[in-house]
Order: sequence, then structure tokens, then C-alpha cells
Amino acid sequence: MEPLIQLAPGAEQSGLATMLAKLLRQNLDDHPDKRARVATMAGRVTLIATDLATTAGGGAVTLRFDRGRVEVGAGTVGVPDVVVRTRSETLMQMSLVELGPKGLPDPRGDGTRAMIAATRRGDIEEHGALGHLALVLGLTEVMSVQARAETWDLRGLVTSAPGLVARRAGDLLRGLRAPKRP
Repeated sequence: MEPLIQLAPGAEQSGLATMLAKLLRQNLDDHPDKRARVATMAGRVTLIATDLATTAGGGAVTLRFDRGRVEVGAGTVGVPDVVVRTRSETLMQMSLVELGPKGLPDPRGDGTRAMIAATRRGDIEEHGALGHLALVLGLTEVMSVQARAETWDLRGLVTSAPGLVARRAGDLLRGLRAPKRP
């Protein structure tokens, strides 16, 4: 089934809704492998650009994923499973996240590191993301203008990934070392 991306009634008045619908259509046209992901997604994600005016839905857009169909609505429509609040510039930078195999974010990419840093600074607020991780990962993949990598290039992964990944890998490696003998 070909993914269908449409604007909800009244959403054509929202520049943000119109732009996101075009971005999603273009990404699926440029990267047909992402269509399979859209076919598995179900749920609502509200993206709020905190710096945009509040006219005609203003800075809020709700994406309703329904197993191959995506409806882009202005404002908060229904009860969202996930809410993301950030500035419009940061919201657009989310489309630059580099993808690894299976559409997962590549922690070595500049776009991904920028999003990690923004989250750590508190520039991105996410509500419901952990409870709907598959929906969030799917959104990351279909919003990204990047193609999926075929395989992970593990060279330099630990040393190039910021903060958390490097610390977790270090903790793991320390736990694997054999105890020193006297």
C-alpha cells in the first residue's frame, strides 16, 4: 500500500503543517524504503514550535499515523501519544538526523549529535516518548532527509559518540575486564 499523506481539514492555513506534509511526501519519494516503516506506524505525535505565532494552529502540528496513512493537522488534534516541544529551527534540524541500519539514529552523525546536545540542554522537551518508542523511532526515520545506512560502521563509534554512549560503552568494557590478580 502506498503511504498517503494528507492535510486535515483547515490545516492548509498552517505553514508548519503544510511544510511538514511536503517534507514527509518528499522523503518517502526520495527514499522508498521508508514507506514500509510508515505502514507499521500507528499513533499521534504533536510537534510544538514554541516560537511561532498562535494563529490557525500556530506552532502546533499533529501527525496522526494510521498504518500507511498520515494526516497532518494544525494544532493539537485529539490526544497525542507523544508531544515534542522545541523552537521551529530545532524542529527543522530534526530532519537532518543521520540514519543507521533499520532507520535508527546514527550517534556519530553531526545532526544526531546536535539533537542529543539540544535535548541535554533542555531545548527539546519530549513527553510520552519512552512509552511509544517505536512511534518516535519511526517518526525520526520518516522525517529524516537522510537515507538509511546498510550496515553499521563500528570503527570509531565509541570515541566519536558524545557523552552517554561513550560512558555506557566504557562501563561495559570495565565490567568485562578480568579482575587483577595479586
